[in-house]
Amino acid sequence: MIRKLEKLLRKMLDIFLIQPPANNANTDSIRLFFSVSFLSVFGFVIISIFAYVSFVNQADSRGYFLAMLSVANIGNYFLLRTTKNIWAAATIAAILILIVFFYLFLTGGLNQTGLFWCFAIAPLFFFFLGHRWGLLITLVLSTISLLILNVDDFILLQADYPETVKTRFPIIFAVVCFLLFIQELSRYRVDEHNKLLTEKLEVVARTDELSGLMNRRGAEEALYREYLRGIRSKRYASVAIIDIDHFKKVNDQYGHAAGDNSIRMVAKCLTNTVRHNDYVARWGGEEFLVILTEIIDISSERVYERIRQAVADIRLSQGNQQFSITVSIGIARFRDREGVASVMREADKALYRAKENGRNRIEIAE
Repeated sequence: MIRKLEKLLRKMLDIFLIQPPANNANTDSIRLFFSVSFLSVFGFVIISIFAYVSFVNQADSRGYFLAMLSVANIGNYFLLRTTKNIWAAATIAAILILIVFFYLFLTGGLNQTGLFWCFAIAPLFFFFLGHRWGLLITLVLSTISLLILNVDDFILLQADYPETVKTRFPIIFAVVCFLLFIQELSRYRVDEHNKLLTEKLEVVARTDELSGLMNRRGAEEALYREYLRGIRSKRYASVAIIDIDHFKKVNDQYGHAAGDNSIRMVAKCLTNTVRHNDYVARWGGEEFLVILTEIIDISSERVYERIRQAVADIRLSQGNQQFSITVSIGIARFRDREGVASVMREADKALYRAKENGRNRIEIAE
């Protein structure tokens, strides 16, 4: 029974809740969209009921006020659903809450119970406006209420509150709001900490530990981005697979530490040679990937030649032994209607030819 009720409630929420746009679907916007859409519909239903009760009890002025407030709530809901402008909807919701607060505070509501509802309203400022603005507005409300309650014959105050209520309500309201601020601040800081951890994990997930370069996952994402950019701008990127020659021999003769050092030195050499808007990645094993963005063929060949020469000039040492390394490079270029897989196959074939033709050389895809 409970599960069926839960499923029913979920279906109802899915109908009324508004999802943020895909390009703005972060934790804060999702929470704000949920709060504004749910509370606008909930407020419409509850306030409509109170408006109906007011008309039944012949309290027409209160009924008309609540009816207009109910219409404003549902109007704000459809504004959010239509425009997806969450900040406008949240601001309107906060203004409506302020109107309700002062109405209940000044009139006393039904049988002087309006002040009780003011405590229920306080958390909404934090839901819609966050911890900073929520604290500021509620403290201002506490101050204003203290002044109004203690001014003799304030013209707008219709309720007749006891003296103890006049002094204690603003203080208790301020304390409640401060506790809400602490809770909202702690939630905000936890969210910020989680965001930072997520960003770090995303960097780690796309970084090769040995070389410090992008790993294959990051490189594949970069390839796809450059492919799409080339389609839009017609300025295509150049792609090269770079392989360390005789890498197994380096490992066998000088040890795996020397092999690791070779990878790090080549990575450093590649990073120092390309531009800041180009991409360098460790493709796997002793292979690297370089993406030169928006560059003409002649310029890209010059860059790859500088890379080849710079690696050949590296002198490495392991113990008392010194050795050098070279690289073979296969180049391909994005073209119209050529996908990432096709370009990578061409670059791989060019690399194979460079190996077959003696290594330490550059070959360009045909």
